[in-house]
Amino acid sequence: MSGKPSLQLNFHFMAVLAVVAGAAAIALQLVRGFELLSFVLSVAVLGGLMSGSPSDDDQARRRRAGSYKAAFEWLFLIVLAAYALIELSRWLPVAAVTTSLNAHWPGVLLAIMCLVMGIAGLRREKPTQPSA
Repeated sequence: MSGKPSLQLNFHFMAVLAVVAGAAAIALQLVRGFELLSFVLSVAVLGGLMSGSPSDDDQARRRRAGSYKAAFEWLFLIVLAAYALIELSRWLPVAAVTTSLNAHWPGVLLAIMCLVMGIAGLRREKPTQPSA
């Protein structure tokens, strides 16, 4: 019985897809008229990464839970940095930065979340040293 080879959608593949889609979504945010496509791409990939698969083993579930923690920590820092950039740009004559961030913050936030969750999912777990 020979069939077509099927694509295995495991956690590693979804993490790589999240990194690629996050980078593409950030680039699409810079192109006028592609903001909605960027938003939908980020939502679709994040949904696939977070939902998992019934065939996932316990290690994949632990890696997914760990990637949530790391992603939200980095996202918090990124949001703080963006807010600081907006506040700093009020003092400097760079109005385009503030206008762009204020106009596209939902798409940028989702694209960065997609990128950060993918990177956190690809991060290798360090083996723990047994205490003797």
